Amino acid sequence: MRRLFALALALAACGGKSGTISLALLVSPADNPFTQASQVRFTLPTDQCAMKAPTVQTSAIMNGKVDVNFDQHPDSNCIVPILVELLDQGGSPIAWGMTPALQLAPIDQPGSGAAINVFIARPGQVVAAPASLLSPRTEFATAYVTQLGAVFFGGRTTDGSVLPDVALYSVYSHSIVDAADQIPFLAQARADGVAVSADGYKAIVFGGSQATGLGMRGNPLGSAEIFDSGLASVANPSVGALAGDTVDARSAPNVSVFGNGSLMIAGGADGNGNPLSTAAILTTDTSPRITGIGAMQAPRIGAACAPATFPDASGVVCFGGLVVGPNEMTQPVAERLVGSSFAAYDTNMPKNRVGAIATPLNDGRVLVTGGHDDTGTTLDSAFVIQPTLPATVMALPGLLSTARDGHSATRLPNGDVLVCGGGPAGAMPSQTCDLIDGVALQRKQTVMLGYPRRDHAAVLLETGNVLIAGGTGSDGKPLAQLEIFTPVFDKVQL
Repeated sequence: MRRLFALALALAACGGKSGTISLALLVSPADNPFTQASQVRFTLPTDQCAMKAPTVQTSAIMNGKVDVNFDQHPDSNCIVPILVELLDQGGSPIAWGMTPALQLAPIDQPGSGAAINVFIARPGQVVAAPASLLSPRTEFATAYVTQLGAVFFGGRTTDGSVLPDVALYSVYSHSIVDAADQIPFLAQARADGVAVSADGYKAIVFGGSQATGLGMRGNPLGSAEIFDSGLASVANPSVGALAGDTVDARSAPNVSVFGNGSLMIAGGADGNGNPLSTAAILTTDTSPRITGIGAMQAPRIGAACAPATFPDASGVVCFGGLVVGPNEMTQPVAERLVGSSFAAYDTNMPKNRVGAIATPLNDGRVLVTGGHDDTGTTLDSAFVIQPTLPATVMALPGLLSTARDGHSATRLPNGDVLVCGGGPAGAMPSQTCDLIDGVALQRKQTVMLGYPRRDHAAVLLETGNVLIAGGTGSDGKPLAQLEIFTPVFDKVQL
């Protein structure tokens, strides 16, 4: 971890109260934007509280330190992030970072807790993160828990062994917290499961395979386990079983988060690698549980699913994932879930694709990227679904700079979509990311990754960055390296 600057932000308000927030600014070991910086600008969006305008302070960098004093008089506690920008000699921003939302109200005699680390990087680039996984890992499940960080469940390591590990990338320290920091192991090691965040600083993992060997789908699980962080810290974490209906054991299920935060779990692979059609809903409220629902219209593995708002109701749309064979022609290439029932969904798209990723856009459309067709050809094309009845679909040939399967697709706060890694099966994975305009649906930029990777995780942090974790690299072996993409700053992120 490369910590360059220590900062103390002093807060003062009426009544003699005062307090200090300690920040430490981190940079990538591969790039140091401070070499071109002469000032640091801090912005507190106090217009979201009792203030009428954001609070902004700019200070010169002196001997590796910056001291900033804020006088604020909010009517009530103000919980907002702090934006940190590096400025060159001309006052132009060259890099930025942001904290999670913090309580800015001054307090009497504040404690001397650890500094909050702020990761600072140049926009439009992917750079090495200030930490890495403690061991190489792929085929793990990931959930992002607000005010905590990205939680990684299980996976497989270099020799194909299935892991019981739970690890956290903390959004406050930009470091990895795991068993060495008292995070307990899963009761059942699992790989190729799925995960979702839940109310109360929790995350839930479901399903997965216990078979040894990269890509293996034997010995699947039908159970779920819940990670409880112990409020907004990792002081007393626990992992326990989740109650609910008995559902089919599976790995690699098709999933989508509903608008209310619940997770649809549908299809996936049974112990013989055959596709399933059974489905369930995992609720994520204060009493999470699994409830079985009606089956899909067709068995599917590797379908692209995303939340969608239809004219008659909100639900989930799923495309592709059909298994090549004599039954394929009689099965709907797409279907939708409304309530607890699936129905065929007319998209006027006769061609199946497997391994594509569906990403909901800010305007309600669903972008489907990459994957492979029935001949096994990996695709560089995409299409967008307008969830009308029937669907309105627009093809986007050549949207991606290279054919991608095993890739990630992450919607950014401004609506753009970052598509990273992946590639044809058995070939070198891509070492690039495509930034897709979420309105015009055109490729805006292609940026380099530090490592070729596929079957990785890409998680949007509440700080506005995208954390890219694990997966398999150029030699087909799991990676431990973490990377971070920093987008061009947009005020929507505050």
